[in-house]
Amino acid sequence: MDANSLKVFVVDDDSSIVEWLVENVEWEVYDCEVVGSATDAVSALDYMGRQPVDLLLTDVCMPRMSGLELIKRAKAESPNLFVIVISAFDMFEYVKEAFQYGIIDYCLKPIDVIELYDCLKSAETAYNERKMRQRNQDMLVFRNSIFQRLISGETNAARLEEQCELAGIALHQPLFQVALLDMHRLEKREYVSVSNHFTGKDWQGCYGFFNGRMDLVFLFWGDRGCDSVREREIGEILRREGIWEGTVLYVGKTLKNHRQIAESYQLCCDFLDAGQLFTGHVVRVWQYPYEKYATALKSRELRQLAGCLKLDDREGVVETVKAIADACPSEADRRAALICLGVFLVKNIRMAFPDRRIPNQDTCMEAQPSSARMLQWLERFYSEIGAGTDCGEGTYPQVNRALRRIASSYGDNGLSLKELAAQWHISAAYLGKLFKEQTGEFFNDYLLKVRIEEAKRLLLEDKLRIGEIALEVGFSNQSYFNKMFRKIYGISPAEYRRQCSEERQA
Repeated sequence: MDANSLKVFVVDDDSSIVEWLVENVEWEVYDCEVVGSATDAVSALDYMGRQPVDLLLTDVCMPRMSGLELIKRAKAESPNLFVIVISAFDMFEYVKEAFQYGIIDYCLKPIDVIELYDCLKSAETAYNERKMRQRNQDMLVFRNSIFQRLISGETNAARLEEQCELAGIALHQPLFQVALLDMHRLEKREYVSVSNHFTGKDWQGCYGFFNGRMDLVFLFWGDRGCDSVREREIGEILRREGIWEGTVLYVGKTLKNHRQIAESYQLCCDFLDAGQLFTGHVVRVWQYPYEKYATALKSRELRQLAGCLKLDDREGVVETVKAIADACPSEADRRAALICLGVFLVKNIRMAFPDRRIPNQDTCMEAQPSSARMLQWLERFYSEIGAGTDCGEGTYPQVNRALRRIASSYGDNGLSLKELAAQWHISAAYLGKLFKEQTGEFFNDYLLKVRIEEAKRLLLEDKLRIGEIALEVGFSNQSYFNKMFRKIYGISPAEYRRQCSEERQA
């Protein structure tokens, strides 16, 4: 039996008709194969309950159970079943009723072989179209899973390249670029509209897909990236749909290697989470020197700022932000630094105090006329963040305490789910369940992510050796640190430090 052929079952209460159909029709011409036959509907239904059938060719008027009842029951069990009806001329009312159950064609008795072949051709065409749609859907799911791994940082490079080749995704391109469309204010029907335009297909050298937070992710490749023309094209589509006012596009920098996609994507997410800071429909993340103000050059001050945030030292936060801004040589630099510090502040507040309310402002920070006014805006913004004592819907006090403990004590290599659960007199399994439910991540995965994030910041300094960094962020030894870092980013800590150093010098 050919696995790709259309499996046919023939039913008629006249055994001579069944025999003639099985023996004399050239089924293979239309890629069909008769897998069974019966002279009553009950036997046919019994067979189809045990074996797969693609096409049912049945009489409508039979004893015990009519062909109409057979079609109704068979379609209830197998909605994708194709049905062709055989009927005498004076039974045409039955044929019209059969169409209500989803038959694709009919053939009158006495059977004309040319007419029957036309019916089989219709069935073959419908069957092939369905297989193509299913293959396309399967490929869509497969490709989406690959893109999800690209933005999360796939660790097995050889396996990723092999799967990308199977899915027709070329990883060896002149450039890559990530962009995120903020759609949190859209309604369900608007999500569907945007999805129909951008997702599931290559869109002029770009692929659109949703991440786990239901942001629309664009991955561009080739030699163009998300240039101003593409930005206008996206904007025009959203305007035509009447939803441009509810969306903001965050565009990451151009990349020369697909291994940088995960890091660029995460930075776009950070900027999206701090959307209150920006004005306009397009935020070009690459225009803000986030790495300059949030990594090596200001690492000591930023570590001090992060410490103030963890301790909820509001005065210390404001003073540290002002000190960093005042050290900038020009007004333009101060404005850029304050924007980047605002992103850093929102990111760290969300990590340290996930139950805090991030306020919506009437005006955005970027629209302020001077760096002094921007600093006032940021101070007011931070002062309006709630006290965080009340848990919102879907949050748990135990999990919020665990998140704060991770933010303040990630460097303690004894920190564990079991230790926290014992302190709070609950079971580790219960705490782990609540943590996964609220954050969407397992405790150890979240702790590892926080430690690696801090390690990345320290690697950009030349003051600490890699072994010292491993101990600083909570790893018991350098070997395990190297293994986990490579698992997440695909390169060793030493390679990451060298790459970042070369980029700064370029």
